[in-house]
Amino acid sequence: MRDGSEFKSKVLARDPQHDLAALRVEANDLPAATIGDSTRVRVGQLVLAVGNPRGIRNVVTAGIVTGVGQVTGEHGPRFGDLIQADVALEPGNSGGPLADVEGRILGINSMISAAGIALAIPAEVVRAFAAYGSTGHPYIGIGGVPVRVRLEGQERGALLITLVEEGSPADRGGLLQGDVLLAFDDQPVATGEEFRSRLLVSAAGEGVRLHVLRGAMRVDLTVVPTVKALA
Repeated sequence: MRDGSEFKSKVLARDPQHDLAALRVEANDLPAATIGDSTRVRVGQLVLAVGNPRGIRNVVTAGIVTGVGQVTGEHGPRFGDLIQADVALEPGNSGGPLADVEGRILGINSMISAAGIALAIPAEVVRAFAAYGSTGHPYIGIGGVPVRVRLEGQERGALLITLVEEGSPADRGGLLQGDVLLAFDDQPVATGEEFRSRLLVSAAGEGVRLHVLRGAMRVDLTVVPTVKALA
């Protein structure tokens, strides 16, 4: 701890995909940070990274958010998994908080990309991991990128579906590559983080309603999320 005290802990669950682990500490009345809403993180927002880079304790660096979840993986663009920022990270920062200017935790610093951009796991992903533990996380099997669409004379954000995994809940529910996702259970979806946050709080095995734009038609689909085992 900051005052030099040490406590025994037990590993309760691991998520290798997101480089997360849940620990139980044998102690009471420990101070706790306030968790912020990572679904509201926006490009250009000022953020702070706290850690112990190269063994130097309690170092704070500042920067701005440069991207939210728009990272290219082996299956093309994916969303909702990462917050990108230009804060300076060094070995020893991993596992430290990424916070807003009010000190609310928006994510956990994880790694530095090949381009030198800091990557953090959003707080909503961490919340879901804490809720589901080692059993997995809600899953429908899609990938996508944010887009702007014009509906009824007004421009708004939405998600263009770029990937529907074969045999996934989304595939079985009739979602198609090229569909534009407008709403999840009647709640507007304008960013990948908004989609993920709604999916993470949904119940596996219970249908969710997706409202999509398919060409010039609006289509309502019911998709039943499953729990995807952690890799």
